[in-house]
Amino acid sequence: MIMEDILAFIKAKYEKLRSINQTFAVGINGIDCSGKTTFAKSVSKYFTHLKINNYHLDIDNFNNPTIESETYKAFVSDSWDEEDLKKCGWQLKKELNLDYLLVTLSEEGMALFGEEYIKIPTIAKEVYDVTGAGDTVLACLGYYLSKNDNLIEAINFANSAAAVVVGKLGSATVTVEEIKEFQKKFENGTDYKIVNFETIEILVKRFKSQNKKIVFTNGCFDLLHIGHIKYLQKAKTLGDILIVGVNSNESIARLKGEERPINDEYERAYLLASLEVVDYVVIFDENTPYNLIQKIEPDILTKGADYKNKEVIGSDIAKQVVLIDYIYGKSTTNIIKRIKSVK
Repeated sequence: MIMEDILAFIKAKYEKLRSINQTFAVGINGIDCSGKTTFAKSVSKYFTHLKINNYHLDIDNFNNPTIESETYKAFVSDSWDEEDLKKCGWQLKKELNLDYLLVTLSEEGMALFGEEYIKIPTIAKEVYDVTGAGDTVLACLGYYLSKNDNLIEAINFANSAAAVVVGKLGSATVTVEEIKEFQKKFENGTDYKIVNFETIEILVKRFKSQNKKIVFTNGCFDLLHIGHIKYLQKAKTLGDILIVGVNSNESIARLKGEERPINDEYERAYLLASLEVVDYVVIFDENTPYNLIQKIEPDILTKGADYKNKEVIGSDIAKQVVLIDYIYGKSTTNIIKRIKSVK
């Protein structure tokens, strides 16, 4: 469906531009122009040639000498700085009479030449392999523009897609859902981790398709303390994705009395989500997380060592149950007692 959208967009734009004789804006994929042949061949079954102002680009022989100007050659040079980039970019935009020129700059991001020069930095946090990043930018730029003609939004979308791809090994694909999730992470580094039942079910399916090991634990986490943090750190080492179920305000009130919780459910969830070891937090209203565990079907279910010889809710669903030692004497109840004893 995505490829059909892209090709339909290209075909419609091409026909429109041909009929009104406007300039077709084009970008260069990378300093080494590594993606141009792939892109050209993908549309070659629809068009026998592309025409850019006075330059004719032969699909079967994309490195046509007619476009090999000195300015164009400068882009494939091994030695250049940002001033060279600007000079060559503006000159190439002028030579080709382009509305926009977009140049990808590997780990330095992208450069857009439009009404003004805009440097768009890369937003990747983890880089494992840059293979295919430029191709990803081209593909996602085309996809977004087939849906919405806002170029800046399209570039941001493509930049996010590239950030996801370089975080994977080898030539990798990226889904719209992964891009949207990354953008949520980038815009807000914590709230995106707090999700509902429906969202966690979708996320877990994707993680399992990637052979990720899912670890689940739960609790009230009313007053976050060192015991909680060390427990969660140990739980994280057991797998790839740590999901924490948190009792809602109403759930805690039923279990511990009307004076609890001390902290609101969102505050408790946010504090947990801010921990690097926690991947996602889900608030549940029931007395136990059984329904949530059914949705997740974790590989590993963890509880405190005080559950030894006791029934662990969800043990019939998880593949494995692991009991983790707490730090002796560290608990929310003890903290509340100490606070009350202070005069």
